[in-house]
Amino acid sequence: GFYGGAGGYAGNRSLMTAGGGGGGGGVTGGSGGSGSSAGASGASGGGIGGGLVVIVAKGNITIGSSGVIRASGTSGVNGGYGGGTTQVYSGGGGGGGGQGGGGGGVVVLAYKGTYSNIGTVQVNGGSSGSGGSGGSCGTYGSPGAPGSSGMSGSVGTIITAKL
Repeated sequence: GFYGGAGGYAGNRSLMTAGGGGGGGGVTGGSGGSGSSAGASGASGGGIGGGLVVIVAKGNITIGSSGVIRASGTSGVNGGYGGGTTQVYSGGGGGGGGQGGGGGGVVVLAYKGTYSNIGTVQVNGGSSGSGGSGGSCGTYGSPGAPGSSGMSGSVGTIITAKL
């Protein structure tokens, strides 16, 4: 999603015995949940799509060996750490989910003459963000579960067309 979700509350509300959940990653990361120890906020930024590049030439298009045209998505960000606790019977908060990577963009190369490419034209999807780790627990509690990783962004499209 665009905005990371807030981490959940964990434990007995009146005693605040367990760690809060970690915030999810997003363009604006989610805040950590409350508990005996608050979960960490999810990271912000990343996961943006690759956009659009269009080149229209009346003549030839030549991409040399050091030439690069790139419209790749950015990587997703990681979920926040689940809050830990030192309360004897309490569990740690769960980690926040990682954000998915941005999808690859579109490159359109339209030409009237010839097209030659010995360089790079790239429209890769961004890599996924990792789930945050679960929080630590008390002596007899269970550690928080890690958050799920996001999905990688899909590959974009390259179009070459003779006019």
